[in-house]
Amino acid sequence: MSSTDGKSSQDSIDASLSSDAPSMKHGQQSSDDLALRSKNDHPPMETSKSAPVSTVTSPTSTPEKKKGLFGKKVVSPFESRSGDRSKVTKSRSESTTDKSPSSENGKEGKSIVGKLLKKFNNNPRKGETGDDTPSNRSTIAEDRTDIYVQPEKKIEESPSEEERQRAHTTSDANVNSNQRGSDEANRRMTDNPSSPREEKKKKEVVFIKKPKSNAEDRLVAHLLIIGVGKTLQPLSAKQSEKNMDLLSRVYKAEQLYSFPQVDKEFPPHLWMFCLPRGVQIETRDRGQTCFPFVLTSATGKRMYAYNITFWEPCSPEFIRDNLLPPKTAVDPKNLPSYFVPKCVCIISHHPHYAVFREWLVEFHKRIFNMKLTISVEQMMINFAMQVPAPPPRNLKVKFNIGEKLVSISRPPITSLPMSDFPMMYAFKVLSLRNLLTVFKCLLVEQKILLHSKHVTLLAYTCETLQLLMFPFEWPHVFVPNLPEVLMDFAFSPTPFIIGALTDFVLPIVDYIKQDVVIVDLDLDQISLPEEAFQLVELPEPESSILMQDLQKFFQSDILSLDNPQFNPYALSRNETSMATTNCYIQSAFLKFFVSIFRDYRQFMMYIRCLESPVAIFDIVNFLNLRPDAMPFFESFMETQAFSMFLEEHNRPKESIFNDWIDNAVYNFTIEDVISKLAPNQASKERFPEVVIVPEPKKLTKENTVEYTVFPVLDEFQLDEGYSLHLAEISKKAPKERADPRKQATPGPTPRELIVEEALETKQREHEVQEKVVRELSLKLVDPVVSEAPLSASEETQLLEFFKFEYGRKAFASALAEERKDEGRLSDASFTQTAEMVNSALREAASNLDFVAPRILVPLTFKYHHIADGAEDHLYNRVRKQDIWQNADFWEKAFFDSSSKQIRELYGGDVRKILRQAPNYTTVKRKELAAKELDEIFRLLSKFAFNMVNLGVAPDTIRRWMLKMCSMCSIEEDQAKILNQLLSNMSRANEMSKAEEEPLIRMGGFKKGDRYLPVGLTGRKEKSEGPELLFNFIEEKTEGKPNPLKKVHQTFKNNWFQKKRTVNQDMKSEEHDDYTVKTFIGHTEGVLSAVLTDMGPISGSCDGTIRVWNTFTAKCVSTMTGHTGWVNLLEIYDDGKLVSGSYDHSLKLWDINKCTKMHSMRGHKGSISCLAVKDARSILSGSYDNSINMWDTRHHTKSMLTFLGHAAPITCLVLEGNTMVTGSRDATLRVWDLRTGKSMKILKGHTDWVKSCRLQGDQIFSGSCDSTIRRWALNGEVTSSVLLEGHSGTVNALLWTDNSLVSASADSTVKVWSLNDTSPSATLQSHSDEVMDLVTFQTKVVSSSYDRSIKIWDLKLESLLCTLQGHGNRISSLRSYGNQILSTSWDNTVKLWQFPIDWRPRTV
Repeated sequence: MSSTDGKSSQDSIDASLSSDAPSMKHGQQSSDDLALRSKNDHPPMETSKSAPVSTVTSPTSTPEKKKGLFGKKVVSPFESRSGDRSKVTKSRSESTTDKSPSSENGKEGKSIVGKLLKKFNNNPRKGETGDDTPSNRSTIAEDRTDIYVQPEKKIEESPSEEERQRAHTTSDANVNSNQRGSDEANRRMTDNPSSPREEKKKKEVVFIKKPKSNAEDRLVAHLLIIGVGKTLQPLSAKQSEKNMDLLSRVYKAEQLYSFPQVDKEFPPHLWMFCLPRGVQIETRDRGQTCFPFVLTSATGKRMYAYNITFWEPCSPEFIRDNLLPPKTAVDPKNLPSYFVPKCVCIISHHPHYAVFREWLVEFHKRIFNMKLTISVEQMMINFAMQVPAPPPRNLKVKFNIGEKLVSISRPPITSLPMSDFPMMYAFKVLSLRNLLTVFKCLLVEQKILLHSKHVTLLAYTCETLQLLMFPFEWPHVFVPNLPEVLMDFAFSPTPFIIGALTDFVLPIVDYIKQDVVIVDLDLDQISLPEEAFQLVELPEPESSILMQDLQKFFQSDILSLDNPQFNPYALSRNETSMATTNCYIQSAFLKFFVSIFRDYRQFMMYIRCLESPVAIFDIVNFLNLRPDAMPFFESFMETQAFSMFLEEHNRPKESIFNDWIDNAVYNFTIEDVISKLAPNQASKERFPEVVIVPEPKKLTKENTVEYTVFPVLDEFQLDEGYSLHLAEISKKAPKERADPRKQATPGPTPRELIVEEALETKQREHEVQEKVVRELSLKLVDPVVSEAPLSASEETQLLEFFKFEYGRKAFASALAEERKDEGRLSDASFTQTAEMVNSALREAASNLDFVAPRILVPLTFKYHHIADGAEDHLYNRVRKQDIWQNADFWEKAFFDSSSKQIRELYGGDVRKILRQAPNYTTVKRKELAAKELDEIFRLLSKFAFNMVNLGVAPDTIRRWMLKMCSMCSIEEDQAKILNQLLSNMSRANEMSKAEEEPLIRMGGFKKGDRYLPVGLTGRKEKSEGPELLFNFIEEKTEGKPNPLKKVHQTFKNNWFQKKRTVNQDMKSEEHDDYTVKTFIGHTEGVLSAVLTDMGPISGSCDGTIRVWNTFTAKCVSTMTGHTGWVNLLEIYDDGKLVSGSYDHSLKLWDINKCTKMHSMRGHKGSISCLAVKDARSILSGSYDNSINMWDTRHHTKSMLTFLGHAAPITCLVLEGNTMVTGSRDATLRVWDLRTGKSMKILKGHTDWVKSCRLQGDQIFSGSCDSTIRRWALNGEVTSSVLLEGHSGTVNALLWTDNSLVSASADSTVKVWSLNDTSPSATLQSHSDEVMDLVTFQTKVVSSSYDRSIKIWDLKLESLLCTLQGHGNRISSLRSYGNQILSTSWDNTVKLWQFPIDWRPRTV
């Protein structure tokens, strides 16, 4: 096994992988891309029967790109080389030329082809011969659309000379020839344009050839050819520098051809994965390389690929046109040799890597290194069109690769997942300890970057890591082979598994090591993130057992050294097969997961079964089983992989994971697992079905050919593949025999027996004590006793039992026993019972015990006494208990009750019903679903009644009700009925006036929740990582600026300049000339904040408002009440705060008491802007197109409502009794606050008004139309001046020092003089949208989506300082004296504190 540095195993890795090169010898090859011969092209390998063939070359001929007789695009080849290209015994196309129009299979148009080819054979044009000279070859043009135009139904005349020239073109084989041919074709089309009728007819008959089978049903979805396009395109602007050597540049490649054709071509970035370094011109043949990679779509769907790359020589014309200075006269014989790469790539929906590699190697070998007995086209047709993908069951598909018969299969869902590659390599390059370290990082969804000098090793290791997670899936970005041009994605904020060549990674290591796990496969080294990362330990003893199992297999010789029977001097060792090794590795890790999650099904509480199952996973009780491993489980259960696992297992399903749990595999040794339960890969009994694919058509002995360069493909033969069907597979699997490997579950282990005995002893002790508690409790509620039923000593004894959970539970259970008196007590007994119940509830609240209080809730409505002639119930005496205000208590009580109801409804076995549900009729399913909904509705009503009468705060009840409705999938109208019922009960109980909260569905479920809902979001939650990667690649391919590059550049610029010391709690950072304090606590993005004497107050998307202490950077209080995002905060009086939210309401808060005072409702849309006129007047703009004015003393409804805008309000400013508002209706309005009327309507913008500023008698407005307008209000006629200069939305305006400052989406800040219409200065440094502007001392501060804050000196027109620290977009910015307050979507608030006399160190 490899040591820590991995050197001991490196030689074996190098030998086994041999730099990803297949074991073959490459012959003389051509630089052109795969040529495709059209149906109407001259066959490239044809000789005349009557005369010997002479070779004529025309290196100076100009190619023409034209259309053949059938409308198929015929384009020029990429290369022209003199000499014979192949040795031909008999032409495969000879039979085609001999066909007559009246032949049996002759179709319309074939006679013309015969005439054409016959004329060409008898009278070859200059530069054309009957052999396979380059001048007779045609290839694929740049626009490979694979579109065919249907031929005319009848053509009687023989082809003319013009038709012959359109059907056959001679050309140079260099890349530039395509462009010249295209220009020539365009010129001729201009000279002889087609009639509009002919053009219209052609468009109407365009169609695309499609295969008979679906791509997912075939083993191979597509065979692709990747290579150099028509011109050499530099990979980047840097590669285009004139002083750069042409041979040192890196160029782009492109997709040249796809078989079968596709409606829509693959993304243009596909070539990057085939050629991760890009295209480089070499002076020698670099040999072949062969490696796999994975493509991920924006939705996370994966395609599996295998690629073989080889090198072909460049033609003299290609060298002359691309690699030499223009107009350079050089003898072609004296030109040096240059080579360019070409790739053949397999794309599939199924990861059968072994067979893909074997076919590519055989395909290449047969073309270049042996006589070809099967045509290239037939090999492609047979592999891509006839071989089906085996279904996931015990079935083998057999087919030929060359002369060898191979077989493939996919394991059934009750077996280990498919691993068609050697997992051994990951364990060879990484020590067991290091591999388990990477495994830990994988489970908690860290960002993991692996690098090596072997591409195939990267792919195998990445695939191994994700297979080790089974039965969990990696839901994030998975790129085993990241091209060099895409390395900026390593700065992505989302988790990923990325593999890259070492020389790609080294330049960015210093910039990513702070939050990326970097794994060096060549040196067996791991670099963990430098900051804020604590690696969780795997649960014990399962972790140690896993390590021992792996050591038994990989280090068996070391473990056997002390055994006298072992010979340490033996030179040979029996290597196990790939299937056996993979089976052992997967079984060891699956056994680990079975051990730690054996009880997961017990904590799935079903609250709905039909139509769609909804379950609640009880995280808290699950964690209580393993308090020793709580850090690991807490971290793992927050991952998306765990959520997806629960979604997958929400319904009962067959899986090897559940089978192993049922068979108690956690009690087996690894040897027993392999021998008894793990599938035997070598067993023939596993494959009762065998499907044999027909062999490809072979050439006759006379037709045998041998190529020295990559051949031209015959499109006639390729088209035959579209009519072929896959080898037939029975859709219905045969009935399998019972698995003899499954046996009775073994007995408990010695360790489990010891634990069980200890529990039994403890249980017996509790039973004795519970008996005493029961006797005292029954005595307490004895209706016969008229005086206090318990003595002082008995009362003390009972209070002592209340300190233990079993004592409280026994007390509550005794009170719950059936009674004939219906709970009526004497006055003395009632008083003492109330005291005892209060004591039990207090102890339960302090210990977070929800069991006893849940039993006591209905009893508080049962026990009563008669006071003043009326019943006085116990709930009136326990209303003030803290346990009732705990929403978690009510959640657990409701979930337990609803789960019990579902079990009772279906007779106890819910999972059995779920298995039978697909067989129910639609009527029965709907009937059962309606019953479920009725039961939940009644239960929610009952809980609401209990909560109201037990004194639960109205806001707590409403939030709880909204959450439960969401989790139970209650319909909107029924949820509104419950909300109204709750309001009626609140008023009837005279608790408070009910606030009509809008019904808002719960969003996501946040970290820290006690329960994880399963079944609400469908099968799996979508990860944003794959979509981010897809967009990043798209931007990179199209040359657009990408945000990750900006992040990279910003980070790089500030990395060595930033000097900071971080204290232990990671809340305060001291820089050279300022201090930044970070306030962490919100669970979602922070949208707004204000600063008070105590500290910042922040509003968040999590619906809470937090009050912070500046000195400790800790949260003082969390104020709840909003049910939507809190996006606006303002101080309106001393110690008073107003908040605006997406829940359509404003709320007033007492900051000193950290309590809500009032709610103000009147808007029908989210609050978009907020302004404070004075301590009594507040104005709010909304998405409902209105502005409301509120009196803080009379908060029931608004004082005034300003109507007039036709779209949502976007900005609002005040000055005295004048208000200016901007709207998405592209207008501004000036209002008189005293009358509530609109005085002026300002029209001029052509898009949304985004910002406005009122300065004296002038108004400045910024718009999404990229302009600023200055409006003069000193007259009846309103005039405006247009200020142009920005190229993006004007997001913010600021007036300072008699100048206007604007911030825009074009990443700039501009300064405008009062009388100028163009900017006097443009401040550029941000790399993304600038969103906000504030004044700071005598300077201006800007914030941007690039996560930075910048301080500017307007007089010097220079940047003074850049503040970095936020991990996501900055959402708001404010300044207070020498302090700057910022909030971000990274869930944090930052306070930047500067000295009063602060001056930047560098101006």
